[in-house]
Amino acid sequence: MCGLSSALATIDVVTSLARLAADSAGEYVRPKLEPMGSGIFELRKCRHPVLEALIDEHFIPNDIDLGSFVPATYARLSVLDGIFTRVGASDQQTRGISTFMAEMLDSATILENV
Repeated sequence: MCGLSSALATIDVVTSLARLAADSAGEYVRPKLEPMGSGIFELRKCRHPVLEALIDEHFIPNDIDLGSFVPATYARLSVLDGIFTRVGASDQQTRGISTFMAEMLDSATILENV
C-alpha cells in the first residue's frame, strides 16, 4: 500500500508540474543540463511561480531550479546534489541556542556539505 501511495504521489507531482508549465501565462523552459561539477548555474528572467500568481502588480523576474521545466526564459545548470542557503536565524532558548549559535550551526552545516 505504501508503494502505491508513493507512486500516486509521484504521478500527482509530475502531472501538477506539467500542467503548471503548460497552462502558465509566463514562459517555462526545459533547463540545459551540464555535467556535475561544471559549476554552471545560469537562469534568465526567472520567477517564483506562486508569487507570480499571487501578486497583482508587475512581477520582476530574478535570475532557480524547480526539478521540472523552469519558469524562466533561459536555464543552463550543472547537475547538483544540493543548494545550501542561509536565510536568517532565531534563537532556540529552550535548547540553549542563541541566535549567534544558530547562525554558526547553519554555516557549519553548509561548509560540511560543500
